[in-house]
Amino acid sequence: MGRRRGLPARWVGALLMALMALAGLSGPDARPAPAGAVWGAWIATERASLRTAPEEWADVAGQAWQGEWVEVQDGPSESGWYEVAAPDADGWVEGDHLAFEQDGWTDDADSGSWIPAERWIDVDRGDGTVTLFDGDAPVRTWWGVMSADSSDDGFYATALGTYHVYDMNADLAWTEWGQAWISHWVGFDPDRMNGFHSFSLDEHGVPVDGGDTATGGCVALPSDSAADLYWSVEPGMRVEVHW
Repeated sequence: MGRRRGLPARWVGALLMALMALAGLSGPDARPAPAGAVWGAWIATERASLRTAPEEWADVAGQAWQGEWVEVQDGPSESGWYEVAAPDADGWVEGDHLAFEQDGWTDDADSGSWIPAERWIDVDRGDGTVTLFDGDAPVRTWWGVMSADSSDDGFYATALGTYHVYDMNADLAWTEWGQAWISHWVGFDPDRMNGFHSFSLDEHGVPVDGGDTATGGCVALPSDSAADLYWSVEPGMRVEVHW
């Protein structure tokens, strides 16, 4: 049980902060960059085209994907573009595709750069736990029910791998897969349509008998835990599933 299709996406807008250090400015709420520091941002939209110049008509040099971390090398241009180094390509990207971090930056002793502590989700199939991490520090842990398929990568398994949150819906919604109602959907595996959600519910949001049994691939949690997880994540957040 507990699988669904077609849930509407809830994409939250990126919070764009001014990179005051790049402009040579400072202020009481801005932490100045150390000499040689590398500033960066998250890709905040599903996909961003990297272009050879800060113009919409320029050739595409490559793509960057939601949740990827990019180094900001120059910008903003007069039209609001930034030159970035992404995992697969370098190029110019419109600022609307980026979410900048200024709070919670930490020193990276190896590179001399400043990087933000990543918030991500760990799914341990071995003990059935779902843990929210802030960098290496666990923030909160929930217990969840996962697939009865014990294979690593079966279609109906809670498959091992690295994923990113791509779809969110807090409302009570019907799932054809589980033939039940669920709430607080957080999709992370689009190929198998797997995600986090509540145990199976009735049309009034009340848990149904047997609604906490093994799923067809999703990670189902008690309603309060599903809601807590939902409000702790955001689109693009990394999800790691392992034994």
